[in-house]
Amino acid sequence: MRAKNKKIRFRDIIIWIIFATNLAAIILLFCSFLSWKISPLKTNLFSYIGLGFGLIFLLNLFYLIFWILISKWKLALISLAAILLCHKPVTTFFPMHLFPDKAPEETVKILTYNVQGFPEERNKNSAEHPILDYIVRTDADIVCLQE
Repeated sequence: MRAKNKKIRFRDIIIWIIFATNLAAIILLFCSFLSWKISPLKTNLFSYIGLGFGLIFLLNLFYLIFWILISKWKLALISLAAILLCHKPVTTFFPMHLFPDKAPEETVKILTYNVQGFPEERNKNSAEHPILDYIVRTDADIVCLQE
């Protein structure tokens, strides 16, 4: 009995190339995950890869959606498993508090205003400016860092 010769189709080659790039993206995702665990004093390679964590995660999410759209469920499960294994950095990097009761106590609150034109505006109008008054009133609570 002879073995059947299978023709390699162009579509199959493209799928394998995309799968290979998906594996590379998964490896990059795990390396960027290691930047959370390995100190930069030991090696800074993972720290540099960790800088691109958001983009690498979105790339893996793109691959997951791609495999779902072309109905390659086993390949989609590989991408999903990689994303789920890195869920802690994902939830830290992309915080989604859908139903918060109240803000945690250790939350840093930042308030910014574009105040470049406020002195001229205040000199033109004799009335007090509410935003400028709020900033001046809470100036004692604000720590300013100057270069």
